[in-house]
Amino acid sequence: MGLLLSGCPGIQEESLMEIKTPPESTHFKAKNLSSDPIELDRRESRSVSTVSVVDSATLEFPGTGDLAYQEGQLFTGLSVSYYPNGQQATEVSFVNGMRDGVESRWFEDGIKKFEGRFQKNHLVGVFEEWYQNGQPKSRTVWQDGMRQSLTEWDENGNFLRNDHSGR
Repeated sequence: MGLLLSGCPGIQEESLMEIKTPPESTHFKAKNLSSDPIELDRRESRSVSTVSVVDSATLEFPGTGDLAYQEGQLFTGLSVSYYPNGQQATEVSFVNGMRDGVESRWFEDGIKKFEGRFQKNHLVGVFEEWYQNGQPKSRTVWQDGMRQSLTEWDENGNFLRNDHSGR
């Protein structure tokens, strides 16, 4: 099972990109980067829901910047952005204006820069970073809003340190 995205810059209609998603969802088909909804076919129940996928430039973060708004309303959906060359730069999930779900960023050449999971604007689980050469840079484990561990490597993949102090 996975996400099928089409109609996005740099993605040809006939060559859909599959992105792994949790088993409770099946297929999304993005028509464009406007606020048009994306249809979600949940084959288990045969019901249809919608998820908004928008250009991240359409979101506003007034005040403290902790909450995302679109057209004056708390945003729920997926925010994406692209480099001028068409390569995806960011993908962030929001629920009721808060980062909730996976946030990913890529370098301009398509190598993943980092990926982490958020729950109500707080990091949870594993947050991973990579160097532009694709080597792992760091791996941080988060629990209850607190860092539990941090492992770091240099650009050649050599281990630098492990910190389990929970700071």
